[in-house]
Amino acid sequence: MTDTKTTTTPGDLQKLREAVSTMDAYSQEAFKEIGAIARLALRCMTLPNEPRAADDIATALKAICARADEAMNGINAEAESVACNYVDDTTRRGFGSSQAAH
Repeated sequence: MTDTKTTTTPGDLQKLREAVSTMDAYSQEAFKEIGAIARLALRCMTLPNEPRAADDIATALKAICARADEAMNGINAEAESVACNYVDDTTRRGFGSSQAAH
């Protein structure tokens, strides 16, 4: 039986620290933007007789969706760069069964 322990080097630890710092920056920036857009959309909903309110709210919600996807992808890419990305069991099982079918 072989020992499969991995050794963590100071360089590995530094890469991990940098990835966590980058993910924190991504998340803080994205969540501030998402919160600001959502608050503006909520304020827009309270405007009486504003004909463009529905369009503005729809645009704000689309921006929230786009920013959330962008942040998720950036954070995931950073996690992948240090082999620490999350893969849910459903996705993992689905990928394994599709690979077995080929």
